[in-house]
Amino acid sequence: MKTFAVSMAVLSVLAVLAYGLWSYVFSGLVTEPLGASGASSLGPTREAPHNDRILNILLIGTDSRDPATSRGDSDILMVLTVDRLHGSVKLLSILRDLYVPIPGYGGDKIKKAYSVGGAELAVRTVNENFGLDIQDYAVVDFQSAENLIDAMGGVEIDVKDAEIPYVNKGIREENETIFPDSAAVPLLTKGGLQRLVGRQAVSYARVRKLDSDFERTQRQRDVLKAMMAQFSASDLVTKTNILRKGLSCVTTNLTASEITWLSMEVLPLLPNGVKEMHLPTDGDYMIHGEGGWFMVPSRNSMIPKIQEFIWEQTFPFVTYAPIRVSPTPTLSPEPTPSAAPTSTPQPTPEPSPEISPEISPEISPENTPGLSPTPEPIVESTAA
Repeated sequence: MKTFAVSMAVLSVLAVLAYGLWSYVFSGLVTEPLGASGASSLGPTREAPHNDRILNILLIGTDSRDPATSRGDSDILMVLTVDRLHGSVKLLSILRDLYVPIPGYGGDKIKKAYSVGGAELAVRTVNENFGLDIQDYAVVDFQSAENLIDAMGGVEIDVKDAEIPYVNKGIREENETIFPDSAAVPLLTKGGLQRLVGRQAVSYARVRKLDSDFERTQRQRDVLKAMMAQFSASDLVTKTNILRKGLSCVTTNLTASEITWLSMEVLPLLPNGVKEMHLPTDGDYMIHGEGGWFMVPSRNSMIPKIQEFIWEQTFPFVTYAPIRVSPTPTLSPEPTPSAAPTSTPQPTPEPSPEISPEISPEISPENTPGLSPTPEPIVESTAA
């Protein structure tokens, strides 16, 4: 009986310590439910595939210098898929210059959805244009991304020699203009596999003018994969410190319990590698350069590929009307945005935004698939 009492006392102490540690780790978590941004009246109009064992989270990286005064555009839009059904982690990058209908506002580059409507509108825009079922999000800005990577002790990235001048240009901009009051970060001096601190890694992920936005999103995925690998390889104490510091850098609608579950689900899957894809898919868009540079997607061609990537099967969906593009889009609220449905939403055709002049039918991407630069691989598996 005495032994039992001692054992219970020990277990009670351990439980208190575990709860205290858990509370400490998540004390800095910033949560904001979807709907708090003011776009909650924009209810969904399309049904999407759903599987309880496949979770999709929208990762939003903003170009805001000061989140207290401006949301900024989404410099990074990426869907993180935790696929317990097939045992894999997946990353789907969405190029920021895709021209799409933004619910309640008309047509513009997809990066604008976050700046005008926050996470709520960014999630809704991605869901309705690409037939997804995203309910969760996480947002990080420039400085928070740097802090998060620094909390990990940096990340290992294989930097190409040609990328160095562009990375260093970004580091100088942040050192001298964006964050002049913070400690300056050294420039890169060589290419090859090396450990980058936060500012260096963020500048690497932002490189664009060297090649294309496709390569830019690849760099973004490389940084995120390096972060996953760094966290996975850390010991328990380091993981605890990373979580404690990192969670204060992120705004999300995920609860502490959901994040705990998510980390336990993701870590065992990382040795299987991370599958990757980008939108637009090859051959399913056209370039519109009149009055601005846009990538106009053929959503009907892309959605089966998206479904195959995320759910590893395809589903019927209501087809989309071709996107009509204004030469000089100006994003502003439409007079009468659709009201939130009071019952289970049914799939209904989505009209093209009322913007003119239209792209003529003979060059509409819905009618002319395959008008794109040299194709790149759509899906690849990269070991973590």
